[in-house]
Parts: sequence; structure tokens; C-alpha cells
Amino acid sequence: MIVADAKTLITQSIAQSLERMAFLDVLPCLEMPGVPAAFVLAEIQFTGSISGAIQVAADSSIGAAVGLRYGASGRTDGGSLP
Repeated sequence: MIVADAKTLITQSIAQSLERMAFLDVLPCLEMPGVPAAFVLAEIQFTGSISGAIQVAADSSIGAAVGLRYGASGRTDGGSLP
């Protein structure tokens, strides 16, 4: 039960971080997504009462999407974000 609780807590924490810091909505996957042709893999290692690593894989266009969201406050063309 402790491992399941830890996985839930970690998943919720990462989702909350992405939503608050990168302005990205995190939605549950109902089925396994396909692997994009070009992707980036980020790994964050952690230690504490539970140790491990979190890996997040995303389409390589994620950087551009995050950049647009950070720069969106200065837009004057009224365009929407991806």
C-alpha cells in the first residue's frame, strides 16, 4: 500500500508542478499513447523515505509550447495558444 500511495502522491505532485510552473494541463491517459517520431526524455532522481527516479517523455515540440505559454502575456495579436 505504501508504494501505491507514493506513486499517487508523486504523480499528483508532478501534475500540479506542470500545471503551475509550465502552464500545461495534465490529463489522465485512457490508453497508451503512441511514441512520437522525435521526443525528449527528462529524468529527475530523488531520495528520501522513498528513492527513485521520475521519467517524463514528451514530443520534442513541448519546448515551443511552453515557450509560447510563458511569452503569451505579451501577445498583441489576440491569437490562441496551442
